[in-house]
Amino acid sequence: MTLLERFANPDLIVQMEFSEKLLASTYVALLGIGITFLALILLWGVIEIQSRLVAGIDKKAEGVKVAPQAKAPVATGQKEAAAEPAEDFELVAVIAAALAAATGQPVNQIVVKNIRRIAGEQPAWKSAGINAQFFKRM
Repeated sequence: MTLLERFANPDLIVQMEFSEKLLASTYVALLGIGITFLALILLWGVIEIQSRLVAGIDKKAEGVKVAPQAKAPVATGQKEAAAEPAEDFELVAVIAAALAAATGQPVNQIVVKNIRRIAGEQPAWKSAGINAQFFKRM
């Protein structure tokens, strides 16, 4: 009967010496660590293969998209001017939707007149969290 077989049997563990228990425990621990390490290596390999496949697909998609854009010359000033209002409309729509969700009002009742960045280097959610924790303690 091997050391691990005796270690697996609760009746035989009582009869084992301390050194045998220590050796069997070490063997079980190393076996568990080794299996975990091999599983992590396998997982890393699968993730690496998937990332290379996705990167290859992205490169193929970029190559297809770049070719038509290079053939059609467009004035850069007109293109940039046309892109900015579309982005502004999207930003207004997102802000209006967020306000509608927060207040419970329909989106058509919310009018966004001015969009400006508030002062401070940290995001508003961080400031709100700090203030909430500060006032909770007082």
